[in-house]
Amino acid sequence: MAVCRIGDWVYVETELVPRAKGLVRFVGPVAHDRRKNWIGVELDQAVGKNNGSARGRVYFKTKEYHGIFVRPKKILAVIPRRTLQDTIPTRTPPPEKT
Repeated sequence: MAVCRIGDWVYVETELVPRAKGLVRFVGPVAHDRRKNWIGVELDQAVGKNNGSARGRVYFKTKEYHGIFVRPKKILAVIPRRTLQDTIPTRTPPPEKT
C-alpha cells in the first residue's frame, strides 16, 4: 500500500482504465465511511466517477468525471512532490541588453 499526501502525483487503478495519473487532493475519512481513510484524486483524464464530491458533500473541486475516491490499496505508485519538482526544467532568463 502506497503512502501519499495531498499534492503528490499518483497512478491509480480505476474501473475504466487500469492505470490513471492524477493529483492527490484529499486524504481522510468521508461522511459515508468515517472509520477508514480515502484518497481523493483529481485525474488528468475524464475516467473518474465524480467532480470531487461524494453523496452531496464537496471534498475538492474538479471537472466532472475527473474526480475519484479510492482506498489506499488502489494507489499503484506515488510521485512525491519533491521528485516531481526536480524534474521540471528551469528556464534561464535571457541576458540583459547593454
